[in-house]
Amino acid sequence: MTIQPSCSRATCTITGEAAGADLKNPMAGMISKKNALRAVRDARPTGTAAPV
Repeated sequence: MTIQPSCSRATCTITGEAAGADLKNPMAGMISKKNALRAVRDARPTGTAAPV
């Protein structure tokens, strides 16, 4: 598994690739899958509550 995190002022992105066996089709051998997770940072100052 490889992971490459990167962050800017507004967003953080984590990309990676995982490899493993396909349990539904054992004859397929090893497979790999790319993944990406993107998170937007909250613009509110620390310690403030969200409006209700």
